[in-house]
Amino acid sequence: MKKYSLFLAAIALISIFTSCDQSNIAAIYDAGGKVTVAFPSTVFVKPLTSLDSSKILIPIYRSSKVGTGPAVGLKFTPGTKANGIFHLQNDTVRFENGSAVAYAVITFPVVTALGPTTSYTMDLSITDTAVWSPNIKNKISITANRKLTFVKLGTGTKLLSAWWEDGVTSHPIVVYKAAEGNVYKVPAFFDVEGYPALKDFIFAVDDNGVISYESQNTGCLYDDTYGEIWCRPSSYITTATSTLVGKVATIYAKYFMPYPLIGTTVAGSNTLRKEILTLP
Repeated sequence: MKKYSLFLAAIALISIFTSCDQSNIAAIYDAGGKVTVAFPSTVFVKPLTSLDSSKILIPIYRSSKVGTGPAVGLKFTPGTKANGIFHLQNDTVRFENGSAVAYAVITFPVVTALGPTTSYTMDLSITDTAVWSPNIKNKISITANRKLTFVKLGTGTKLLSAWWEDGVTSHPIVVYKAAEGNVYKVPAFFDVEGYPALKDFIFAVDDNGVISYESQNTGCLYDDTYGEIWCRPSSYITTATSTLVGKVATIYAKYFMPYPLIGTTVAGSNTLRKEILTLP
């Protein structure tokens, strides 16, 4: 009997909660009958390929499908690396009659012109505050980078070298190539005895055989004070050009150590080194 009474009490509580007036819940999202617009989220991450035709489409949604509505103003703010490379095609967007979504178009050069390991950041905002949606998604942060799918190319050879000594011997090393273009990845490229490299080295080759790459952490830990050893392209300190001739890649690099790990380089770390890699 006691169990039956508890059961009836539970049913009564459920009835109370489900019978409450829920009209006020909708009011939280009610924009007073006016048409509002918003991005679907505040973050948009886009891996880029040649299939994108040098365009990034950012969806913008509205609360009605009726009419074309007024043009919605946009503001594009590229990050440092994206500046001059990515551009907003039009600073307004208009909805088609019967559609609840329109697209802002951000353009960029051919994907092979982008850095192989660069993340390009940019912001896009809806400038007309009168049409902001109650969800406050009026700004979206975009991160774009090249999509690279690496497959094993084979085993090549590397002239054993390091920033503190001349290379005198060679050893086998596995090389990967991106399916999307002439971009190569070499695991533990800077690995030497006593200083194991834990990170991949990635570089690109253009149609003229010129090699380019970005500053990268080699993964070699020098010590707890100086931290890990990094490499920078030779263009930071010299006009020496890294090239691929046939299967032989000559890679010039400047090695340095951030100290005290805030971007300040160690004095005397600007020595130019040369690495020789023979592809499979």
